[in-house]
Amino acid sequence: MPDHVRALSGWRVISASLLVTSLGVAACQAATPSESVQRCARGLTIDEYAQTQQYEDRTWLEVGFVGPASTGGAEKVRLDPAGELSLAPVPQRPSGPYVVIAEGEVRLAADTCSVNVKKLKQDLEPPGHLGLSPAQSAAVAGGESEMIILMIGPETT
Repeated sequence: MPDHVRALSGWRVISASLLVTSLGVAACQAATPSESVQRCARGLTIDEYAQTQQYEDRTWLEVGFVGPASTGGAEKVRLDPAGELSLAPVPQRPSGPYVVIAEGEVRLAADTCSVNVKKLKQDLEPPGHLGLSPAQSAAVAGGESEMIILMIGPETT
């Protein structure tokens, strides 16, 4: 094979590899929470609960909170910065290891996001990706504490 043909073939392989890499990077970037979602999540807290590690679930941000066991949960969710939080209780429905208890939205000056409030089902170990200590996990699994998850995502219309 002549040198110029071999050189062109090499460039095609490199170009194809770069294209595949670029598409892969773009796909990964498109599947992360936006700055808007992160701003909405920043001000959310739950009275008397400690925040756990955050977890990215595609375009949603999952924020866990551990606190004293209670029958409620959604009424304790607060929004710190200037903005508006509206949550409405929903009929409890299962969602994996959780039960959805409320849905709503966060409205900030330039951002609007959806929020789902979930509680970990009773007698289950909390998921490891939220970074609880062994003592916290045991307290949640034993019923002395509970875990509430706020799922913050893009506005749904």
